[in-house]
Amino acid sequence: EILKTIKRYVLNRTENVSSPLDLPPTLPARDRSFVEQLADELKLPWSSIDNDDGDRFMRLQLPQTQGDDDDDEEDEEDEEASMAVQRIIRKYEKATVQEMTSEESQKAAQEKYDEEFLAWKNKYYQTKFGWGLENKEEMKKLAQNYVQGLQWVLFYYYRGIASWPWFFQYHYAPMISDVNAGLGADMDFKLGQPFRPYDQLMGVLPDRSKKIVPTAYWDLMTSPDSPIYDFYPRDFDLDMNGKKMEWEAVVKIPFIDEKRLLSALKTKEHLLSPDEKARNDFGACLKFTYSPDVNYVYPSSMPGVFPDLPNCRCIENIFELPVMDGLEPYAGLMTGVHLGDAALAGFPSIKTLPNHGQLGFHGVCVFQQDSRNESQVVTLLDPGSRASVELAKKKLGKRVHVGFPFLQEALVIRVSDELFDYILPPGEEHPVSIPHTPQQIEQWKKKAVKIENTYSKRLATIIGEVEALVHIQLLKGMIKTDDGATIKEFADMPGQETDYALQVIVDEVKNPDQRFIEREAVSIEEDFPEGSRAFFLGDFNYGRPVHVGGHEDGKVNGLIAAVKGREPEFGRERVKAAEQLCPYMPSYAVARSLRLNALVLAKITSSFTVDIEGTRANLGLNLKFQAKQQKVLGYSRRGESGWEFSQKAVELIQQYMINFPEFIA
Repeated sequence: EILKTIKRYVLNRTENVSSPLDLPPTLPARDRSFVEQLADELKLPWSSIDNDDGDRFMRLQLPQTQGDDDDDEEDEEDEEASMAVQRIIRKYEKATVQEMTSEESQKAAQEKYDEEFLAWKNKYYQTKFGWGLENKEEMKKLAQNYVQGLQWVLFYYYRGIASWPWFFQYHYAPMISDVNAGLGADMDFKLGQPFRPYDQLMGVLPDRSKKIVPTAYWDLMTSPDSPIYDFYPRDFDLDMNGKKMEWEAVVKIPFIDEKRLLSALKTKEHLLSPDEKARNDFGACLKFTYSPDVNYVYPSSMPGVFPDLPNCRCIENIFELPVMDGLEPYAGLMTGVHLGDAALAGFPSIKTLPNHGQLGFHGVCVFQQDSRNESQVVTLLDPGSRASVELAKKKLGKRVHVGFPFLQEALVIRVSDELFDYILPPGEEHPVSIPHTPQQIEQWKKKAVKIENTYSKRLATIIGEVEALVHIQLLKGMIKTDDGATIKEFADMPGQETDYALQVIVDEVKNPDQRFIEREAVSIEEDFPEGSRAFFLGDFNYGRPVHVGGHEDGKVNGLIAAVKGREPEFGRERVKAAEQLCPYMPSYAVARSLRLNALVLAKITSSFTVDIEGTRANLGLNLKFQAKQQKVLGYSRRGESGWEFSQKAVELIQQYMINFPEFIA
């Protein structure tokens, strides 16, 4: 059927040349692969595009013809192309269709996958390590080192440093399917000692950064006679390894040999000054404990850079880091932990709605592609019993939880089905129905299908047909009423979804969020006890601390730690100072000073795309973006008379003119 559709499209070239052929987004992965193969043979451009619902579909487009229609040479080329297309179509029409059972098809696909997967893995190891899958000994060493790394990290987070000198000895990891070759690796880590500051710097810095370390060490980085000269290569390989930016690349420099490094550094220690030696020692951990009984000036750690700290009310002590000696870490969940539908707020669980799960080939969309293997598919049980609009009407004005399984509290302000909106006017007991227009009916259907498809294709969750939608306002936070009660505030949140399928609404949770518990009004004496501290939220002195001294006529008597006079408006002064250091010139003045046409200046300072031998290239300086109203800090800004440029920008434009004189001309 796909072949017939594409055949009709390509053979009716005169009718279809300006219109694409769009295939449905439900096309299985194997059929998309067939379309790609057929389109490539037909020299038929194809692309993958998102529709309005976010689903991807394939689009085929006949290439546009160039020149006059009566051109004899072009007619001859079109005839040759048409014959070639027909030959390819006939080849496919004559091809034998191999009928296979689903089990046979799956087995054949798995065998082909396994064969190609092994070839791909072997190429990875050959390219990255210089040996292939046949080298079991090297594979074991790599996998064991990687497994050691996994254990090192777990020890680091749960027990502390397992070993200071341990490191992963390769630039690349093994394939996850080969990690089991490293099980049983030696986990007897040797604790060792951490590097001192200069040791660490000499182990990570390139020789161009030698000024960061004392001069005594410089020749170790730069002299060919240095015993560790090979640690600081000027030339080395960068493996982009699938990345786009150079800073993301794998840097192929040698790993540091700890013993060689420390031995070389030891020969230079006598050349260090007393101050440099002091900087290279281990410091002590300090603990500062508040005490109201002390008040002194804490001296600066860097006089001339940081000021002394007046009115210090802390006692300083050496802090001894606790150790695990004699203690055994507890592995597992603690007694009393809440799981499943009783999980605390913020911990998602699919158990908040009845469901069952099973493995199945469901085609879940991951990174714009359908999954090919089995996925864990969750199916809601009896969704129809929770999907009727009559049930939805009962939720009007009620608080519910939306976003299953990532629940958020919300207030239902409207419900709808295909034909009507239902609202509950203030003071009324019964909902009022508002009929949909034909356009609203179509929009509602699209919305319902999109919600069902999103759960199915993105979350592998089957929720059933959507019969009713719930329209909500999300919980925004807590507010205080005039009488002192603390209540929840619900509002429309920009960028947040407001429409949900009724069957995925959760009415109540077992453990409500303790941050959002409403309280009835209490007396001001109870709310702000005498002697307590608070913050003032009035317009003047907003955010200043308050000491509650007493109460009178339902109000607080207290002392506000106010700032004398108004806080200084230092922002304008900073801007003015920056202006003097880096003045801006209007674009017309820049154009006049550089003897440039104003339109040329406007072009080269923005994004300017040109065609170079069939390739689109941006030759603009990207200093401003008129359409987006965006500027580049320190280079451009929008002034009263139009765009303005700093001296740095002008120098950049001058350099551009020097580099591209013919282009400017």
